[in-house]
Amino acid sequence: MKNTETKLYKLITLMTQNKWTEAIHFAAKFHQLGDHKSAIKRAHEIILHPDIYLEMGYNPENIFEAGIKALKERYAKPYQEALKLRQKA
Repeated sequence: MKNTETKLYKLITLMTQNKWTEAIHFAAKFHQLGDHKSAIKRAHEIILHPDIYLEMGYNPENIFEAGIKALKERYAKPYQEALKLRQKA
């Protein structure tokens, strides 16, 4: 992870710092989220409008956790590499 100016680097930095709200907000703007797009976008929406989801009977915490899981799966390799580097430091 040499280029500290990339969007991916910024996202992985937020993830390794456990700044999940910021990471979800940032990643929700990405176009290439693959199979994880709906979970990440839904987690973003739950952050912005939790009351609406509560009224509809959803558990905001579960949706937020699903968004975190989706980020970890979608960006598993760079995330794991960054965690290893952080542990060595």
